Amino acid sequence: MNLLEPNIRRLIAAAICTMLVLTACSADSDTADDDAVATSEDAPSDTAEETGDTESDPPGDAAEPDGDGGLITAEECATRGEEGSVSLGEVTFGGMQRSVSAPMIAYAQENGLLDAYGIDLEVVENTNPTTMYQEFVSGRYDVNLGDPIAHAAMAADGAPIRVLGGFNANLTWLVGTEDMEWTGPESLAGRRVAVLQGAGGYLLIRAALRQFHDFDIEEEAETVGAQSPPDALSQVMAGAADVGASFEVSISNAIVTNPEAGLVPVYNPNEDFAEFTDGETPWQTVLSFRDDQGADADTVQCLFLAFQEAAEALNDDVDLLDRLAVEHIGVEEGVYREAVESGRYVYDVRPMGEDIANDIRAMLEMREADDSYQGGEVPDSFYEGLTG
Repeated sequence: MNLLEPNIRRLIAAAICTMLVLTACSADSDTADDDAVATSEDAPSDTAEETGDTESDPPGDAAEPDGDGGLITAEECATRGEEGSVSLGEVTFGGMQRSVSAPMIAYAQENGLLDAYGIDLEVVENTNPTTMYQEFVSGRYDVNLGDPIAHAAMAADGAPIRVLGGFNANLTWLVGTEDMEWTGPESLAGRRVAVLQGAGGYLLIRAALRQFHDFDIEEEAETVGAQSPPDALSQVMAGAADVGASFEVSISNAIVTNPEAGLVPVYNPNEDFAEFTDGETPWQTVLSFRDDQGADADTVQCLFLAFQEAAEALNDDVDLLDRLAVEHIGVEEGVYREAVESGRYVYDVRPMGEDIANDIRAMLEMREADDSYQGGEVPDSFYEGLTG
C-alpha cells in the first residue's frame, strides 16, 4: 500500500498547524518557511501547568516487553557509555527546525547524556511540516515528535507507528486583549476570531466549545482566515480580529516582543477536557517511533530517558531553559520564561501508558463527533508503546 496516497496526504495536511506548535518564531511571520517555525507546543491545565508543579512524572507506566528484564532503565543506559559494552546505537530523530526539542537536545549534548547513554543521534530538521510527516511515513526517521492525531491517522492507514511517550499537554489558547470583557465562551459571540482552518489545536477548541458549552464558534462568531498561529496573533494586534487561536510559545513570544498590544489568553480547553477524561488533559505533542526500523529498542528507550532527564532539568531551571532557547531556537530572552512562569508551558515527558492512550482515544472521539477526523480505525499496537 502506498502510504502517501490522497487519504494520508489529506490527513497530513490537516495536521500541519498542530505541528506549528512545535516551533517558535515571531508573531508577524508571513512566509511559508516562517510559518513552519511558528510555535512551540502545549499548554496549561489542571496538571503541572496550572499548579506550578513542573516535575515530570518518573518512568514506570511504559509497556513492558515480553521476557524477563522489562524496559532498560536510566541506570542501565548510563552503563552503555561508561563500560563501552556496546557500540553507540544509531537512531534518527525527525523534527521541525528550531522546535521545542532543540533545548532538550542541546542540554543532552552539553551534559554528555547522549554519549553516556550510548546514543548516536542523527537529527533531521525540517522547515516544512508536511515533508516531515511524509518522511516519517516513508521510513526516513526512527522517531518523530509530532501531533498524536496525525500519527494516529498514519497508523490507521497502515504505517507501523507506536507512541513512545508524551511530551506536552495542550498548548492551544484563544487570545484576546486587555480591553476585552471575557466572561466565558459566550463572549465570542459576534466577534472576529482569526484561525488557521484545519489546524489540530483549533479543531480541538472548536470541538470543546461545541461539546461542553453548546457554542458553535463558526456560527456564532465570525471566523477570519489566518496563515499561521503567529499570523492570528498579528491580526489581533493589528485590529483585524478580536481574538486569535494560537499556541505556546508563539503566544509568549508575541506578549514579550509586543507588550503594548496587551494580549491576554482567554480560553483553553484543558479544564473542559479534564472533566471529559476524569482528570487528563489533551496531549498535543507525542514522541512516536516506527517499530520496523533499524534502531534497537534499548537505544530508542535510552533516547526517551535522556529527553526525560533533560525535561526535568529544564523545568527546574528556567534560566537554563531561557538561555538554551535563545541560543538554539533564536527567540528573544524572556520568551520561555514568560511561557513557563505564566503556567502555560511545561515539559511533561511521560512514558506511554494507559493515561496517555486514553487521552488520545478521547481526543479522537471528540474529533470524530465534530467530523474533524476522517481517518480509519487506529490499531491497538499504536497505543502499546515500546515493547523491546
